[in-house]
Amino acid sequence: MRKKIEIATLIQYGAVYKSDCEQYFYFSLDDYVIYERNEIKEIFGLQDDILDDTIQLFNDFRIIPIFQLNLTKEMRTFLENENNKKITKEIKELNEEEMYRYFRIISERDFLLGDRWGRHAEKCLVNAAIEWCKQYHLAYEI
Repeated sequence: MRKKIEIATLIQYGAVYKSDCEQYFYFSLDDYVIYERNEIKEIFGLQDDILDDTIQLFNDFRIIPIFQLNLTKEMRTFLENENNKKITKEIKELNEEEMYRYFRIISERDFLLGDRWGRHAEKCLVNAAIEWCKQYHLAYEI
């Protein structure tokens, strides 16, 4: 029987909050285990330069990086789509760190906004995880 990846588990590893975030999680095609960067280095004896070379990592070790979805970018898009002119004007100038803090403050004040965001973020993560599985021809279950 072909192994399957559970999307609900996978999405926990794909969320990042900065666009320049270092790859932190990897997936082994041999044992279907998710490893942290330091575990990969220790277990397989790999250096950072190999971990950053996706092709060599795949060809030589059958290890692939887990997808990364920048949730701060998704927060900005989500707020822009909320169609609130005050919010849209305020967020245009914010960098990623400021955006994250701003979003946390306004979503704590507006429970419905926070609830809608939670559903939206999960949908974005699920879609990114499914696309990642398709890219690497991995069976998955939702």
